[in-house]
Amino acid sequence: DKDNIAAWFEYIHDIFSILGLNMIKISQRLFKLQDMGVDHEPKALVCVVGPYEDYENIAYEVTWESYLLYASKFHKLDWVILTNGLQFKVINYSEDQEKQKFFQMEFDEAIQKGNINSFFTFYKILNVINHFPKKSEPSASSGVNSKTKGNDKDTKDTRSLRIEFWAQLFERAK
Repeated sequence: DKDNIAAWFEYIHDIFSILGLNMIKISQRLFKLQDMGVDHEPKALVCVVGPYEDYENIAYEVTWESYLLYASKFHKLDWVILTNGLQFKVINYSEDQEKQKFFQMEFDEAIQKGNINSFFTFYKILNVINHFPKKSEPSASSGVNSKTKGNDKDTKDTRSLRIEFWAQLFERAK
């Protein structure tokens, strides 16, 4: 029900809950996103735009992305997610230009059409965000490649299981 704003925000909260993430309210439309549980560090900011609001601009010549850039710096989080429940835009505002990432998807369309690959990509990005080191933590560049090189078969099996899971979820969602 797009006319019931409280229910709409709850719907967005439920999407993240299903994916194992918790939204902690900061302000009316800004939330910190963290793993389910009490002692987990926030990993991203989520900004919720109402269903009838302009998804691109917060005000005349002021974009949501510029607002989120400042919010991410203030809260010391690199990742931000802008959503109105139908669309998701994921942005990394890392200091290092080479690490900055951007992803956008039409969530509602992906579910209606059963586009598993698009939804799986979104899920993988949320997984990356959840395991991304915070700004204050040193990045461990060594050791990551050595752990993953020998596990190609395990990675393929896990990927197959996840795709099967999301395919079944889409069927139930329809």
